[in-house]
Amino acid sequence: MRFFSSVFPLVALLTAFNLSPTAQAQAETTPPTSGDTVTIQASWIHLPAGKVELVSQPKNQTTPCEAGNGIILGGTEVPRGNSFEVNILKKSGKGVKVATLTVPEQGKRFILVLQGESAAATRAWLIPGDLQAFPWGSAFFINQSSHTLRCSLDGRSCEIEPGAFKLNPFVASGENKTYHYLIEYKKDGKWTTDCSTQTVLGTTRRFIFSIGPDDPSQSQLYKTSLADYRHDPLPPATEAKPPESQPAK
Repeated sequence: MRFFSSVFPLVALLTAFNLSPTAQAQAETTPPTSGDTVTIQASWIHLPAGKVELVSQPKNQTTPCEAGNGIILGGTEVPRGNSFEVNILKKSGKGVKVATLTVPEQGKRFILVLQGESAAATRAWLIPGDLQAFPWGSAFFINQSSHTLRCSLDGRSCEIEPGAFKLNPFVASGENKTYHYLIEYKKDGKWTTDCSTQTVLGTTRRFIFSIGPDDPSQSQLYKTSLADYRHDPLPPATEAKPPESQPAK
């Protein structure tokens, strides 16, 4: 997937990001969970590699987790403070562990982002889902490249190490407005522009942009995205902000 230098109309942009109106990622309306558990919403940021199971530790409790393709689904509860394994089920029914993630002590809702062409190649990130940590009109960036990235929206930038993710400080101020989108990578101690284009953002949605992995046959890094659309309000945000970055396992 490649960005172009011209300004896209909104419909064309959504198509380029594989975000047609029938596949809009919707805010989960499940009520807040108890203090002992958190809610995990899951989505494949590209094509799904299989069904998903979460195995909570240390009790080894297995829970099926509904994961959409470009749609944030689910409401799977896992114990707070414990780790959980992410298993991808192969056609044989056997689960392949792709990650072990720790449930943060703060926050009530998290987005489990999955990407991989096969179960063995799948990577996973646990991104804060509460509105205080991930407000409408904002965007997280996941760095799947081998370079440190500088990701900018309307001049507001964040630097992201390989394998990590981070919330960009920019927040859209209106609906369907066009903003400058810039991706740079560090090579030999210098910043090199990978892509400079325009994107349409708004206050009724929030994005997760994935950059990479590297592809030597292409002149630009591979890019795709996932959007969460504000059809129904999320539960109130927690008072404390969860950690903004956790490397993929």
